[in-house]
Amino acid sequence: MILLADSGATKAEWALMDLGVCVDRFTTSGLNPYYLTESEIDHILDTELKSKVEDKIIRKVSFFGAGCSNYSHQHKLQKAINNIIPKASVNVGHDMYGAAIGLFGRSKGIACILGSGSNACVFDGVHIVKNTVTLGYILGDEGSGHHLGREFIRRCYYGNLPEFIRIDFEQEYDLNREKILKQVYDKNKSGKFLSSLSHYVYKFKNEPGIRKMIKACFQEFIERHVLRFEETKEQPVSFVGSVAYNYQDILKQVIIENNLTLGKIIQRPLDGMIDYFSTDL
Repeated sequence: MILLADSGATKAEWALMDLGVCVDRFTTSGLNPYYLTESEIDHILDTELKSKVEDKIIRKVSFFGAGCSNYSHQHKLQKAINNIIPKASVNVGHDMYGAAIGLFGRSKGIACILGSGSNACVFDGVHIVKNTVTLGYILGDEGSGHHLGREFIRRCYYGNLPEFIRIDFEQEYDLNREKILKQVYDKNKSGKFLSSLSHYVYKFKNEPGIRKMIKACFQEFIERHVLRFEETKEQPVSFVGSVAYNYQDILKQVIIENNLTLGKIIQRPLDGMIDYFSTDL
């Protein structure tokens, strides 16, 4: 059996495959080694993954996750997974590669992530040949849930959005300016808090001020992370992630206005990853 995983900061999706066929799918908490300690990762795997796999004969694990771009983070996760599945060969890679094969399989294209965070790369069907620099949710993550949440708060309290939206927001979340600032500047909560606001933004996505804000966030992502690639002139641009999927009507408009060729927009890459690994028997 083969175990596949695609992990963001908040949620990891897993697929168990046997003879090229997916036989089980499940979710756990996200496993981002950039933010989680070894003991926190061990706890998640022990309480949420172990019961799903302990009676299975798994020979290979392919894990693609946020925060897994360098060797030390990859090794931290590899070691933790091997503690749960000791006989498996464990490969840990960046979520950008998982997104690329989920979107394009073995074809060429520009792969983009727009979820809690954001990223983009040029994929040649085998390898990521170019990748943009990411600066995280405070300095970067353009077009992501973090970005939408950050801009929503700014525009609410700077008076750039209708007053009724701010009032509704404060009532629904039981928040005020002081509580919001406490959430935003709490290093253990700010990322999740800001990205969670993208769900609220969706409630008013057709309000002109909100729609303008969303479009501006997507435009910044395209300018900083997509148009810099020469390959965008001749290769399709595809997107994966909850933000891309839920706001795809606005995203498609931005794609058209930038004269780009749209490939596909999907919510999660795991389906494509399953197809990709179905020949790995």
